[in-house]
Amino acid sequence: MSSKPSMYQWTTVCNDLVREDAQLLMEDVKVSIIVKIQLVPCTICILTRPHKMRYQLLLCSSGTCKPATPYDACPWTGKVLTCQELNCVSIMESGSHETRIRDPKIPQLTPRMKDNDRELASQGQLVSIEGWIGNSVSQRLPTLQQVQ
Repeated sequence: MSSKPSMYQWTTVCNDLVREDAQLLMEDVKVSIIVKIQLVPCTICILTRPHKMRYQLLLCSSGTCKPATPYDACPWTGKVLTCQELNCVSIMESGSHETRIRDPKIPQLTPRMKDNDRELASQGQLVSIEGWIGNSVSQRLPTLQQVQ
């Protein structure tokens, strides 16, 4: 009875990272899309009781890898495993990208910026773009003393 060979040879990028650190690490990885996400029994943490982990399978969708091989997909595949109890993350990859050229950086809100916006919103203050629009409108309006 032969066992079915694994389709991927996984290389561990990191183990037992805190979720926030894993998000920062994934921001530096080339652009990828999630092609499969599911909950499976956890195998990455030290807890002995049964619980779940989130399994995410990633494929390269980088704009720099596509022109290198226009008729074939980039062989890079990533796997992100997140324990639902301890919020620890393990990241693995298989294969390598077609090119080492990085994608142009698109500005995005970092997790720290999002937390700051949530805090401002909980205090009833305008955040992000809405705050900028509100500030520009309030600068053009006359003061209350001028109106009365």
